[in-house]
Amino acid sequence: MEQRNEEQYFRLIGYGWDVGAILDYIEENKDNIVLTEQDPNIFNNLIGFIGIEKEYAMTTDISKPGIIVEYKPGEHMLIDGWHRTWKAKNEGKKMNYYLLNYEQQKPFSAV
Repeated sequence: MEQRNEEQYFRLIGYGWDVGAILDYIEENKDNIVLTEQDPNIFNNLIGFIGIEKEYAMTTDISKPGIIVEYKPGEHMLIDGWHRTWKAKNEGKKMNYYLLNYEQQKPFSAV
């Protein structure tokens, strides 16, 4: 598989993830990654902290899943797909998300 050359990171409240590496991991391990449909309103408490470019968000493809990680046991964070989530929320649609459990996300996190 061709590896991504671009570096893509997500950082928020003292946590960070190598999203590019996670995308590669998901591609190579799809059978072991949960894909779940969620109402994007579950992220309302954090969306204000994210710089959403609304014009760009409206051009995104909400059929592409976002990525949620369990960053602490029982605690979850959306790390990829904020613009798609904003668009789905504003269109009143649900969206799919890959869900990495705590152990799966650990190699890609920087606390």
